[in-house]
Amino acid sequence: MSFLESQQVEFSSWIDQIGNPVKMLSMTKALQLLVTFGVMTFGVTTLASAFPVREPAQDTTTKPAEKSATPGPKASAKKAAAAKAVLPERLLAAKTMCINPMQSSAADAGEARTELKAWGRFTLVDDCAQADIALWINARFLPANEVCHTVAQIFANSNKAILWSQAASCTKSTKGTVKALVQHLRKEMTPAAAKKAKSATKP
Repeated sequence: MSFLESQQVEFSSWIDQIGNPVKMLSMTKALQLLVTFGVMTFGVTTLASAFPVREPAQDTTTKPAEKSATPGPKASAKKAAAAKAVLPERLLAAKTMCINPMQSSAADAGEARTELKAWGRFTLVDDCAQADIALWINARFLPANEVCHTVAQIFANSNKAILWSQAASCTKSTKGTVKALVQHLRKEMTPAAAKKAKSATKP
């Protein structure tokens, strides 16, 4: 082998060891990027430790509780009771009434008739078909079951709609319960009571 040929072989071997120049350039760029990223990361970490982020202070001042516009349970119950106490216009405008004893004794029906006549608010008629409203009485005492109760209801004769209803408890007799219920109706139908009940239901 001549000297020139030996130099060519040595140069080829040197080229194989170095590799592709383009590849070497790419690796150099990548190494520079890694070094730059490392320096930037170190700088950000140093700044973050030197200047920590402070959270805003919480206001510990106790604020007065705001008043709710929703009415409380007592106010709602009072308003509901007042609304229930408002009597239908059909009852207030009625002129004639009949008595339907239903499941009650003659004595209970007699109490209702006597009390209604003393009141004088309605004209009592025997034929319910000729009356504006009907008073139905259900008064029973069952000794075996120890049940004693009286229920009075007023119906409109035109469509049988319930205009008023009230119940009374008793012990061993229904005597006096019908009278008490009629007196309760009389109290509710007084002009002052009706006016007060209507004004209480206004918002």
